[in-house]
Amino acid sequence: MSVQATYYAGGTGYTPADMLQREADWVSPGVLSSSDLVVAQTTVASMAVTVSGAAQGQVGGNAWLPGGYRIFNDALATLAITTANATNPRIDLIVACIDTTTSPYTPSVKVITGTPAASPTVPSIPAGLVAIPLAQIYVAANVTSIVSSNITDIRVKAGLIAQSGDDPIAAQLSERVNKSTVALTYYVNSTSGSDTNDGLTSGTAFKTIQHAIDSLPQVINHTVTINISSGTYNETVNINGFLGYGTLILNGGTSLTTAVNYIVGSISMLNSFIPINITGLTCNSTSTTSISITYCNYVKLLYCIATASSSFFGVFASRNSSIMVSNCTLSNKATAIKGSYNAHIISDSNSGAANTIVLAVDYGSVIAQAGTQPTGTTATSVTYGGVIR
Repeated sequence: MSVQATYYAGGTGYTPADMLQREADWVSPGVLSSSDLVVAQTTVASMAVTVSGAAQGQVGGNAWLPGGYRIFNDALATLAITTANATNPRIDLIVACIDTTTSPYTPSVKVITGTPAASPTVPSIPAGLVAIPLAQIYVAANVTSIVSSNITDIRVKAGLIAQSGDDPIAAQLSERVNKSTVALTYYVNSTSGSDTNDGLTSGTAFKTIQHAIDSLPQVINHTVTINISSGTYNETVNINGFLGYGTLILNGGTSLTTAVNYIVGSISMLNSFIPINITGLTCNSTSTTSISITYCNYVKLLYCIATASSSFFGVFASRNSSIMVSNCTLSNKATAIKGSYNAHIISDSNSGAANTIVLAVDYGSVIAQAGTQPTGTTATSVTYGGVIR
């Protein structure tokens, strides 16, 4: 073993490997921006996809690959997708790559075709390719065209690597290119689903609601729907940090009668600034608040149930959250609906019984009542400038 220097005074020449080593020290793999190397359906849907490109140095087709390679795509590329299998679906992988088996090395964007199977998996990148993945393509059995909902963007944005001496928290600053490009629907089934599925059809559903949520982009500019099958989901559903101008919808039961068949532990929403609509879920936790909402712009709860006996809240909204609770059943709680720190709540046509307090507000929060309300020992509690009307 010896100590080596990439560049040094008196050196007689430098190799391409020297340059690659230097670039790899400073830039992590990934595309340069959210506009680079976007995979999309063709203008008229077909068994092909397009990959965006642009003039060198302009957004649209630039990326860094592992090892310090940089490539660009200077024009829109169209990639053919192999004919669908007659019986089973498959998942194809779109990559930007350098083929190191050729001389000179060959840059390209290409399709790695997956293997058809009842539960298909993402194919591996073949030996000899230095590549970054751009998208997964779900190719259903007998499909004759690829549409936007079959395309899952999995790009990663390139980032500078922090250089801070002995600082133990120096870290790669790359981030996910995390913005919706089309409307999206996921399916969840606690019985037949698997979190290794793609979640795009009822036959390839995820197993857990949380995995579906964790699979979403952080910036949602379209309607995103999670269709939940009846069953018991032993999980706390966390919906955190979503931005954009789209809407997130979680669909369970379609009435209070059917909602009892869609069971989760509890639901927590935090720092989400898009409309969130949750319909027909039952929260059965006895050790925490059933539905907690903090720093959220607008949440609508419809046909939700929280009747398990506990010393916590049924619905708790705080920190400027705005919510509507409509046609829900809230029973056996310390407080059925609580607003705190400037929360704004509409309680419309709700039911339930045996609550210690039905409606409570503090610190400037407001609850507006419409229709029926749950019942309990104390109908209302108002402190610190709260308002119930």
